[in-house]
Amino acid sequence: MKTRVNHFAASTIFLIICLFTIIWRSHSIGTPACDRLGIPSLSKSARAPEPLDCDEAAYGYIGRRVVRGDVLYRDVSENKPPLGYWLYALVVRIGGANETAIRLAPIPLVLLTMILIFSIAARVSGLWLGVPAAFGYALLSTDPYLFGNGAHLEHAMNLFAVGALACALGAITSGRTDRLWFATGVFVALASLVKQVATSHLLEFSLIIALVSKTRVRSAFSLFGGFAITWLLTIGILVGQGAGRDAFDDIVRFGAAI
Repeated sequence: MKTRVNHFAASTIFLIICLFTIIWRSHSIGTPACDRLGIPSLSKSARAPEPLDCDEAAYGYIGRRVVRGDVLYRDVSENKPPLGYWLYALVVRIGGANETAIRLAPIPLVLLTMILIFSIAARVSGLWLGVPAAFGYALLSTDPYLFGNGAHLEHAMNLFAVGALACALGAITSGRTDRLWFATGVFVALASLVKQVATSHLLEFSLIIALVSKTRVRSAFSLFGGFAITWLLTIGILVGQGAGRDAFDDIVRFGAAI
């Protein structure tokens, strides 16, 4: 009975933190939009939404082009991998090419990341540590001004990176090592398909496997297999769209040049 009460109390506090996160970030979409959506904004100083910065505008623009039927890299050029842009194409498809939709896009990504952080902390050090861990992310992943609330690709990259950490923790603490190390590789690939720098997480998880895994070769094979298959599927999509060579030029050659 006590355990059930603790779970209910911790879960309730976590949901309050999630609500706080939504309200905390709401000022960036503007008071009129908050009023229409029924979200109480913490900031009433600006009646209009803060203007999209260059990256946010680019993601919204590319999303609109993709929804219209253009092919990424072939018809519109960018130097990052495709997954972040495909996510914003989904945002535009659902909410339209407008500032409110673009600014709302990070909120579900942040909430999902908080759920993962809550579960990781609770699993490692007990249920009640998940509450301050989630609250810490709610504060540290944003700020009272614009940039931390903006529609930047780091939100998606963080989600997939934390997903990889959750799978790696499961691989270490459970018997389903091959399956979970494979899932870890998939999540690392998804993070790197948002921004190339996330590929470096492979080195970190390889070190963890070397230190703690009892089946190092199989675990490493699963990790790199999940990563490789995810990237190969993405490359197959780009080649199938007739954008393979353009994608290589933009992501690899131009990306490295800048």
